[in-house]
Amino acid sequence: MTNITIVPGRHGRDSAVWWIDARNESVEVAGKRGLLVELLVDGKPAGRVRQVLLDPVRERWLIVADGLSEGSEVTLRVAVSSAGPWTSLSTRTLASNPAQFTIATGSCFALGKDPKGVIASGYRALLAKRPVDLRVLTGDQIYMDRDPGDGAYFGLRSGAPYAEPSVFPPERYESQWRDPRWRDFLTATPTLFLADDHEFWNDYPRQPCYLSYPKTADVPTFLAGFDVYQSSLNVRPSALPSDPAEAAAAVKRGTWRSIRMDAPIVSLMLLDTRTRRQAPGAGAAFTSASNLEMLARWAKELTRPGVLFVSQPISEGPPPDHYGLDPVKPFDSALRHYPEQFKALCAILADAAHDVLVVSGDVHWSRLRALDLTRKNGGRRRVYELVSSNLTESDPGAPETSGVLPEGVGTWMQCAAPDGSLLRMSEKFSVATLTFATAPGGGVEVEAAYWSLAAPTAPRHTAKLSLK
Repeated sequence: MTNITIVPGRHGRDSAVWWIDARNESVEVAGKRGLLVELLVDGKPAGRVRQVLLDPVRERWLIVADGLSEGSEVTLRVAVSSAGPWTSLSTRTLASNPAQFTIATGSCFALGKDPKGVIASGYRALLAKRPVDLRVLTGDQIYMDRDPGDGAYFGLRSGAPYAEPSVFPPERYESQWRDPRWRDFLTATPTLFLADDHEFWNDYPRQPCYLSYPKTADVPTFLAGFDVYQSSLNVRPSALPSDPAEAAAAVKRGTWRSIRMDAPIVSLMLLDTRTRRQAPGAGAAFTSASNLEMLARWAKELTRPGVLFVSQPISEGPPPDHYGLDPVKPFDSALRHYPEQFKALCAILADAAHDVLVVSGDVHWSRLRALDLTRKNGGRRRVYELVSSNLTESDPGAPETSGVLPEGVGTWMQCAAPDGSLLRMSEKFSVATLTFATAPGGGVEVEAAYWSLAAPTAPRHTAKLSLK
């Protein structure tokens, strides 16, 4: 029996990435510290494999491979002794022209809120009904400001506020990533990752108005934890430096917190709006200028419809009141609290070369909305926004209304599918799938579906979208 954990990350047509927890062990390979690794493509040795040591203390490794065959079964075998035992995981590279391409997406997982492992077992049951090619988790994969035992906020316990909680990110990540309730969910499909606020603390980087979180928090340690355990799995193998030490340094600089990726049928982009965010104020930013430039280039260069993943919805404002707080004081910072970049983001989407579907999480309820954004020529661009944020968190959400977006960028409509049917889910243990297929007359047809992982026999809600 081996304790090694293999987590699949970014998979392309000819490349793949895996994250390895070797349980504080390694072996000498060709005179260097490393792991014993075998890679099989459709049962035969193939591809080029590199190892990158991300955490020399806890033996966290990144395995990257290229030169693979598209649409093929890839089996990675890992050991720390030639005598074994070996740990194996099989995945598939992406195909160039599949009949359809499915992404699963969700956010907001608090370990203490899933005591029976419903997420892991339900997701694997869902895969038998709807095979998933790639998954994107849009944030709050870990709640640093909650007790992992029962999911309660540290700062809301009896006797709070407290002085300094004992939250050391590497230990919290290690504990959660080894827990079968999370480990078995992560290892099920290749996954890309975004950060939201609870990878740090509620409403990071702003000091939360209802949690007494430490003002001396070691932010670099929080960032390092996210990069070693999450953004490392977004790595594009061809862009990784050839020197292992330089490659590890590039990962830990957060190079892959935002990425663009050509996938079958659609183009993908993950935009980090949290880890380099400033506290709201005059001229403050929710992402770096280089990230916004990357988004603008991606939107301008689209040759087919795009899917943009962000950790917070565009159309969502902060709740006006929570825990009895003064409703004038924001409970959570939303993208709208950054008017300059918010307006720029909406303008980029409005004038993109093709339609863009926005996917996000954060708000603890799931729904599909339609945004009509104002283009430079004065016309309107329909942008659909799907939220999936009920892995373990479930709030009722705001009443369904329609309204005007700030800064004159357009309007949003209540969460309804194009045929007028309501697409909304406020239920714990839920996830969304997006299945893309090329439309006969051009463009892309999308089936958006919400699933309850407590009973994943069929989707609870579905809607059909068309992207041009």
